[in-house]
Amino acid sequence: MTKKICVSFFLKIDKKRRDGNAPIYVRLTKNSDVASFSTGKYLTIQRWNKLETARKDEDYYLRMELEAIRKKAIDIAEKLVEEGAIFSMNEVKNYLIDPQSLNRKNSHTLLELFELHNSKFWEKVDIGRRTNESFKKYKSVQKHLKEFLTVKFSTTDILLSKLDLEFMESFEYFLRSKKIGNNTALKYCQFLASMITTGKKKGWIEINPFSEFEYDFEEIDTPYLTEEQLAAIASKKFASERLSIVRDIFLFSCYTSYAAVEVRKLTHEAVRVHLDGRKWIFTKRQKTGVSSNVPLFPQVIDIIERYKNHPDCIGNRLLPKRSSAKVNEYLKEIGTLCNIPFDLHHHVGRHTFGTLMITKGVSIESVSKMMGHKRIVQTQLYAKIVASKVGSEMQKVNIFSSRPPILDESQYTVI
Repeated sequence: MTKKICVSFFLKIDKKRRDGNAPIYVRLTKNSDVASFSTGKYLTIQRWNKLETARKDEDYYLRMELEAIRKKAIDIAEKLVEEGAIFSMNEVKNYLIDPQSLNRKNSHTLLELFELHNSKFWEKVDIGRRTNESFKKYKSVQKHLKEFLTVKFSTTDILLSKLDLEFMESFEYFLRSKKIGNNTALKYCQFLASMITTGKKKGWIEINPFSEFEYDFEEIDTPYLTEEQLAAIASKKFASERLSIVRDIFLFSCYTSYAAVEVRKLTHEAVRVHLDGRKWIFTKRQKTGVSSNVPLFPQVIDIIERYKNHPDCIGNRLLPKRSSAKVNEYLKEIGTLCNIPFDLHHHVGRHTFGTLMITKGVSIESVSKMMGHKRIVQTQLYAKIVASKVGSEMQKVNIFSSRPPILDESQYTVI
């Protein structure tokens, strides 16, 4: 890595003084990463052009001083490489200007922290404790962050100690400038903020520079299916097996609340008879690790039986495994064929379960348990949807549309 680091010197002519002397600058280069700063030394153009061969004592000692700067820069880079750090030329420059900053307690960088987090996160993905989809989101944030650092600061990394609230606000603005939606941009900012939590645990940073950042998420009305729409999809006969399989995977989510990642990993061992004599699925949500145990409707049992001997259900898998991309692609096609007035995607199934359960009078506590929510406030979203639906439907009832007649009290005798 250090072989790619180049240390060179140049005379900054545009800052030449009246006496003809110009400042000598040092330039640090590694691939396309460049940083430069003044050495504090001055020389005329004539003496600079002859510096390499000059024999005067003062010019000789100047050459030695510049060579010492070169060696120091390379030594710093080698030290950082030995520590496994990810660093920029700006950081090497800072270390040259302020040698005390080479103390690694205060010189860990943001992307160094990202690399550490992502490597640990991938280990959890590898053993099934986290999803590859979540890992891809962190990698996406890291990619945008690298671009942001290049555009905004002309660097490839930044010290954790240099982070402040303005950095986060600028990053949010940068994401929006790339036409990234409000909630997605703020979610990326949350991922960035989570890095600080990791850094504090490691002792790399003492305070959270983003603690005052405001996350103004927009409320999104995720669609859900009515009973009639659900029945239309369930009863639809498809000519192709690919649509039939994806329809059944989707219906499974509508009847159980399980997200795509949970459906893909379920096996027959998860289906057991409960104390009430009914078949249940006992599992934990991949996202939160919270138990999500659900009694099975007859429709779910029928779907499970349908694929019991299917060739795609190898390894005792409950349902055929299909990628999220293919499921969502085929669901759009299914939605069109079943005259659903919005685009279907797998998560609609989970929302359908939550909404219909509360509509049918199942307590919010029970729905929360079945859906594996950590906090009941997450489940209250579905109660809010139901309340909104009731309000909008009541507006269609016009029993009070005509006002009652005004009584003329003079026509009546007061008793």
